Amino acid sequence: MLLHGHDTYSWLLGKLCAEVASVYIETSLRHHLEALSQMITQSGKTFLERYLRQSYQNCKTLAWRSQICGIERLATAESFALCTPTGSGKQQ
Repeated sequence: MLLHGHDTYSWLLGKLCAEVASVYIETSLRHHLEALSQMITQSGKTFLERYLRQSYQNCKTLAWRSQICGIERLATAESFALCTPTGSGKQQ
């Protein structure tokens, strides 16, 4: 309907919806925790899955940039310090 509808701008709505979906996929917690989940025990995976489901129920499925950086560093299994300013998503 969006591509073949009678409205001349229906293609634009379809394009915008696709772009929003793409951004949501790229910034989702589940997407970024996939690599980390391969490195943990089964009980850790269970806990992580509960955390992701609880985040979904609380409408907090998108990761902030600071969270993404922290998750990426955790996946390297190296020591690091995450220093971020107030309001950057540490509590998310």
